[in-house]
Amino acid sequence: RLEPRHPARAVPEAPAAYRAAPRRRAAPAPERRRRSGGGRAFRRLIGLIILLCLLAAAVIVAVTIASSTSSTALHLRQTFSKDVNHEISSLRHLIQTNTK
Repeated sequence: RLEPRHPARAVPEAPAAYRAAPRRRAAPAPERRRRSGGGRAFRRLIGLIILLCLLAAAVIVAVTIASSTSSTALHLRQTFSKDVNHEISSLRHLIQTNTK
């Protein structure tokens, strides 16, 4: 069986000295001008172009370094040998010729 709800107790009102003074509303902030979506798209396009330019520059530098024929470039050759001592002596020779 359901019982009826009791009415809410009334809260005694605070004396006038303790009541908060009514607050004034601040003046509404001036509306900000929204940028059009075109400005955001333009910034993204410029960022993408800069990123592609940096990537292209990195590829150009890598190709230039890989294809350089400078005297300090190390040219390795692949050799197969049946004798370990022969491989060790060729490795020592390679080190000596490239550390002058």
